Amino acid sequence: SLAPVKLAADDAGRLVLWAEARDGVDDVDALNRLHDRLREGHSRLVPLLEPTGELVPAQIQTSALVFV
Repeated sequence: SLAPVKLAADDAGRLVLWAEARDGVDDVDALNRLHDRLREGHSRLVPLLEPTGELVPAQIQTSALVFV
């Protein structure tokens, strides 16, 4: 689960995943596990954000079309 991880984009529009470490946290193993989860999450999410070259209409409740 990526629940404690925050998602954002940098000024170039690239995906940024980050998490806050609490003050005084010095558990190297826990920080390494968090780092590994961030890297894994990033590698799984980035391909989903790549442009596919096609627009797919999505139906919404007002029956208007939105392209995603």
